[in-house]
Amino acid sequence: MMRNFIYKTLNLFSPIFNRIYKNRLRVLAYHDIVDQNQFEKQIQYLKTQFNIINIEDLKEHLFKKKQLPKSSVLITFDDGDFSVLKYGLPILKKNKVPTCLFVITNLINSQKPFWWDEIREYLGNDDGNKKVKEVKSWPNIKRENYLKELRNNSDKPNKIVSQLTFSDLVELKTGGVFIANHSHTHPMLDMSSEYEIQNEFEESKSLFKKWNLNGFDVFAYPNGNFDKNSELLLERNQIKLAFLFDHKINKKNVNPLRISRIRVNSDTVINEFKVKTSGIHSFIASHIRSLN
Repeated sequence: MMRNFIYKTLNLFSPIFNRIYKNRLRVLAYHDIVDQNQFEKQIQYLKTQFNIINIEDLKEHLFKKKQLPKSSVLITFDDGDFSVLKYGLPILKKNKVPTCLFVITNLINSQKPFWWDEIREYLGNDDGNKKVKEVKSWPNIKRENYLKELRNNSDKPNKIVSQLTFSDLVELKTGGVFIANHSHTHPMLDMSSEYEIQNEFEESKSLFKKWNLNGFDVFAYPNGNFDKNSELLLERNQIKLAFLFDHKINKKNVNPLRISRIRVNSDTVINEFKVKTSGIHSFIASHIRSLN
């Protein structure tokens, strides 16, 4: 109740922030679709208040100096959750809205769960959530070994889930979704060795080539984690665009390998969604971080 009141009050200032940041690119980062009704409300709001762009528009802006329209917003999804196809695509097609989907290539054409969901499945939600957070801070080899042990020592059967197939990717692409790169196995790049990162890029590149998809050079850092070493490896592998997960509106001069994104969920009620897309939420969060 209090949360709703706070966002309803903050939303009174959304039109002001929308005007203040009209020349700043917004990129939204979703993961899945859990509420179709709220998601459609969000899309319809974006259509009335912003100019929704696609990846090619952004490339032309960054590399050919083509000006973006005022109040530009790019919509993205991380991980390649099946719900984006099942519940999101019909709404996106109906509203003629382009988006970008970052896929984990190792999971395409499989029935393997996301590794963080595996941990929650084995340990339960409360302990699992804590463990996922801890595992994300480990060196990648330790993460991989832990997952192997968890699978081998558990008496639970391996969970089978619906993952996207190649034909699903074709359907999404036909529906206006740009298929982009989210690594091969979703490691934390800042916790990975140079060899591990290079292997991730080689594996995903070979599959993008096999599937005749041209989005390998558009990359979202798994969990948003990056460092200077991983950024150098992105450049070595001809990655043109790389997206963070930092809950910020972009600066006027956008670094193509450090594109900020605002975290949003499909079930976020519309007042809260308006506050987050306006930049108010990011503004407050950044000031709290600076005070701390």
